Amino acid sequence: MLVQSILISILSFLLSSQNSLLVAPRGKVLTDRWVERIENDFPPTGFHHICFTAPQELRKLLDEYRFLLNCLFRASSKTLLSWSKERHFLPAMVSSCHTSGRNLKFHPHIHMLMSSGGIDLKSKRLNQ
Repeated sequence: MLVQSILISILSFLLSSQNSLLVAPRGKVLTDRWVERIENDFPPTGFHHICFTAPQELRKLLDEYRFLLNCLFRASSKTLLSWSKERHFLPAMVSSCHTSGRNLKFHPHIHMLMSSGGIDLKSKRLNQ
């Protein structure tokens, strides 16, 4: 259930415009399908919710040049892929970028859901 609630919150953020799937009559059905598809892609292991925050010194630059927010995705995924490679497994991951905190001030950060296990890089089998 925790995984499902995190995935739904990520999806609701990604689709928060007025033309989103969540506003459409079939929004609930489409949301459930998306969550099911993502859950099926994740191995049957535990999960970690990880948050990567941009340093205060970079926020003005990221606010002015929004395309640089893609660098947050690359940095967070490369960091965790490097960490997991040292432990000889490939995890499942899904990420979303939030550009503000609860106070609605510009505060870019990445929310990432990562599996505890994954594909063992040596044996090519599921590692839990």
